Amino acid sequence: NEHLSNFAHLVSHDLQAPLRRVSSFVDVLVEGLSPESAQEHEYCIRVIQSNTAQMRALITGILELSTVDRSELEQKTVDLNDVVDDVFELFSGDFETTGSTRNRENLPVVHGDPALLFQVFQNLIQNALKYREPERPLHVDVRASADGNFWRIDVTDNGMGFDPAKKDTVFQMLGRLHGENISGTGAGLAICRRIAERHGGRIDVVAKPDRGATFQVFLPRQKTSPQAA
Repeated sequence: NEHLSNFAHLVSHDLQAPLRRVSSFVDVLVEGLSPESAQEHEYCIRVIQSNTAQMRALITGILELSTVDRSELEQKTVDLNDVVDDVFELFSGDFETTGSTRNRENLPVVHGDPALLFQVFQNLIQNALKYREPERPLHVDVRASADGNFWRIDVTDNGMGFDPAKKDTVFQMLGRLHGENISGTGAGLAICRRIAERHGGRIDVVAKPDRGATFQVFLPRQKTSPQAA
């Protein structure tokens, strides 16, 4: 795993330079084209720009995953109420513009890396907004319960959902279920899974097509109790 992580980091880093070069030369070509010529080649230009942007996003996802594996895990007391509230605040504009609502029940205090745990809930809530069902208002609900030696934090939405038989795919690196019509690389949930594992936990999901999904984040329980909202 360590060798694979180092390899991914090096390869991803080395891919950035030629990708930037391609992107910059396309920009130079676009600036040098006459309005008539630019219109004639608009489709090809758009395809190149779209694909370079997608490749850049893929490389960023691979780098983020390798960084999660390579970085030293901080061990601090983390109030998940504050984490989720901060994520909701980060996406408050998206909730307002899409008419979406959110709710947070009392969440526990855990021990772990604040930045990485923030990244988990940022990815999950961002995905809920991204894969919302256009025909109904999105609602995101976050709550916790004790599950043996773990806290189970449920992030539930009423969005698109997916076939439960394909749930393992969503946690694979670059695994995607909704095609190219929705932006993304498929790296986010793989990163969430790795962060949960590094904290001694795991992540699971329960979903149905057109009925939304509940992502379940399992983190080791501490002797502290859930904090009041």
